[in-house]
Amino acid sequence: MTGHDLLANVRIGKTLLKLAIPAILTTLINVIYNMTDTYFIGLLRDTAMLSGVSFTMPVMWLCSAFTGIITNGAPQLISMYAGKGDHEGAGRMRSFAVYATLLMSLVISPLYALILRPMLSFAGADGASLEYGYRYLIVVVLAMPLTNVSVAMQSVLRSDGQSVKASVASIAGIVTNIILDPILILAFRLDMLGAALATAAGGVVSLIIGTVYTRGQFSVKLMKIPASDLRKTVALSLPNTITTVINCAIMFVGFKMGSTAGGDGLIASISVGSKVYSFAVSLIAAFAFSLQPFVGYNYASGDRTRLRKGVKAAVIVGTTFSIVFMAISLAFGNKLIGLFSDDAAVLMYGTRMLRCLSAGIPVMMPLMTCQMYLSSTGSAKKSLVAGLSRQVLIFAPVLAILYSLIGIEGLFYAYPISDILACALSAALVFKPEEKKARIPANAVIE
Repeated sequence: MTGHDLLANVRIGKTLLKLAIPAILTTLINVIYNMTDTYFIGLLRDTAMLSGVSFTMPVMWLCSAFTGIITNGAPQLISMYAGKGDHEGAGRMRSFAVYATLLMSLVISPLYALILRPMLSFAGADGASLEYGYRYLIVVVLAMPLTNVSVAMQSVLRSDGQSVKASVASIAGIVTNIILDPILILAFRLDMLGAALATAAGGVVSLIIGTVYTRGQFSVKLMKIPASDLRKTVALSLPNTITTVINCAIMFVGFKMGSTAGGDGLIASISVGSKVYSFAVSLIAAFAFSLQPFVGYNYASGDRTRLRKGVKAAVIVGTTFSIVFMAISLAFGNKLIGLFSDDAAVLMYGTRMLRCLSAGIPVMMPLMTCQMYLSSTGSAKKSLVAGLSRQVLIFAPVLAILYSLIGIEGLFYAYPISDILACALSAALVFKPEEKKARIPANAVIE
């Protein structure tokens, strides 16, 4: 079965399964890895070390936001060019996505490594938690040129409908990571350094397999693209990049609040609670964004009926899963947090946080599907508005008001409230009257 057949002709349910299952399995294993990483660190019974894990998250994501700016935008153009039948344009974008990502990473990663300590300190880390965080990040950041190229290759494969190959490359790296974690963290007693080395090794394995799968698809000669394509790539990446940057800023603020209110115990609870919550959110995001090639292809080809049916079916399935997870979190939140730590403060704050966050889970699939749709159909400005509105126009004032009224728990409640309001706004942007056209003009992809 070719990518064209899968995206254009195969029964919608089967198409969604073939796109979603590899992405969900990859994400599931990745989430398990993230939880396993935290779990093994937790076994060391060092709250400062568990706190150090928390501080690494926004610092690492911030670097990834900039080094991955090409990877975030190129897949949409690849799918849209393929939908138009412009295989030469799609080929140029494939080569550009990989080589431009490598060049950016080689420049940014070493520079970023020089400011890791100040950034961890800015996030609120100090003493042992700062040293633990730095020990992990210095290895991961320096290895990013390899891991980012691997991610770029996987994105290219998915944009062509080759989700299985992309998932095999990703899963192989993650499994390598999971296997090495207990060996390096516990057996060799390398704690945070062991976790970082396992992460880097996993990235190398993914890169090797991705290189095998994409052999012959890239060429340095083809990486030169028109200035208009570069602008569109950056424009389509900006919503995700800016959203990630703002999310990191929000996490910095949250950690500052946590450091003041409860020290390492509260920071560790934020880490554990976020990891459990991210189990559901990551799977929902994987499902929603696995539809990107389906949406981009059928939007560009003008098959609105197929596009509408596919998106509707996906939202129903994703929302059902969300409701089930919410019920589990509300009923068994304390037991889920207890898997990672028996510290009283971590259990108390982590359970409260998880239950608050889960209240917004049911709107995550519609929210992420709307944002994916705007990005995949080339609506860069609307996608940027949808992303920024949640963090800047909605979350920031909601957090400020709730924190002034109820303290640190205002941070927990601000997320579900913001998600609900952002979902309503994103849906309004998608369903504006001017979007309801019978067929998209042939040049809509490049305007």
